[in-house]
Amino acid sequence: NATGFPFAACSIGQAFRNEIAPRCSLLRVREFTLAEIEHFLNPEEKDHPKFASVSKICVSLLSRETQEAGTDAVEMEIGDAVKNGVIDNETLGYFIGRVHSFMVSIGVKFFRFRQHLATEMAHYAQDCWDCELLTSYGWMECVGIADRSAYDLKAHSEATKKEFTVWEAFKEPKTEVILERKIHTGLIGKKLGKKTKMIETYLKSISDADAMQMDEELEKNASKAVQIDGIDEPVTIERAMVSFAKANHLVYGRNFIPAIVETSFGIGRILYSLLEQTYEIRSQGSAKSETRALFSIIPCLAPWKVALFPLMCKTELTTPLEALHKRFVKAHIESRIDCTGAAIGKKYARVDEIGIPFAITVDYETLSHDTVTLRNRDSMDQIRIPVKDVVDVVRDMCTVDG
Repeated sequence: NATGFPFAACSIGQAFRNEIAPRCSLLRVREFTLAEIEHFLNPEEKDHPKFASVSKICVSLLSRETQEAGTDAVEMEIGDAVKNGVIDNETLGYFIGRVHSFMVSIGVKFFRFRQHLATEMAHYAQDCWDCELLTSYGWMECVGIADRSAYDLKAHSEATKKEFTVWEAFKEPKTEVILERKIHTGLIGKKLGKKTKMIETYLKSISDADAMQMDEELEKNASKAVQIDGIDEPVTIERAMVSFAKANHLVYGRNFIPAIVETSFGIGRILYSLLEQTYEIRSQGSAKSETRALFSIIPCLAPWKVALFPLMCKTELTTPLEALHKRFVKAHIESRIDCTGAAIGKKYARVDEIGIPFAITVDYETLSHDTVTLRNRDSMDQIRIPVKDVVDVVRDMCTVDG
């Protein structure tokens, strides 16, 4: 990231969990697709430069207090939620806002954000929220947004003995009181031999308060016995081996271990919930009270974008239909031809049921006026449109804004 900070890393791939009894269709499985964003930031500065872009988004929040009171989720602007302490900080609020925008953009209709209860929170977590989608199995966690503090990198650092820090340069130098530790390793080595390295590590790692207390005792008694991990018997530290003193230093920056705000997407759960929420049964209003099923998947996600029909299965209609299909193939727009002898209403019902958002019918007016009928799946509205424009029109309607 060219030393820029904060920064984020994203990944998507297969993940595994010890699910003893897989169930609930795609919702509880042992192998699944997981997408994650790891956003690294200063643990003392959790403002976000783009927070204003999400601050006015109104989201459904089921806070910890709301759950304990047994009441329903509350609609609240993200900016107000951060200001009132419902959401811990701006960066967490920013990612909640982005998840909300993502869910709306893919057509999810029923979702909320639920805060983890105190009994659910990891000991190191600052704040955690789940984006839950409504399914036939109830509310299901599909995205987790968690402020994990600096725990992850601290744990990695302790395990690997490597530093995972970021340098922050101050705008103006600061004067700080720093404890200077003068350790005479040569003298320690002469008197204590192989234990020198462990003793040196101990003297460098003890807190400033413990170091000053040791210094006072060394001034009084000239020596102090200490217990050090890895050494069975107490070790005697002498006055000549170490000294501690506070001094003013001009500091130009500092190293710190970054905190992490993690957003995890369960792709299979989102897809399953979306399919459930977009499956509908609608009445055709006929005398027989006929009902038909459809998937109202948004055009950009639909596997097929457009269905192509001839009004009748005759050569004079199928020939221009094939030519139109080649234009869609060339434009990389997924299309499906149905040249069966079924009635046009039956063909519409078929493609509605598999979620194709648009249908084009080639009829005899196509031959005389070079136009086709374009039908919208959700509204069932139909318009006449010139053949030369229809590919561009469908492409535009299947393109995501922004």
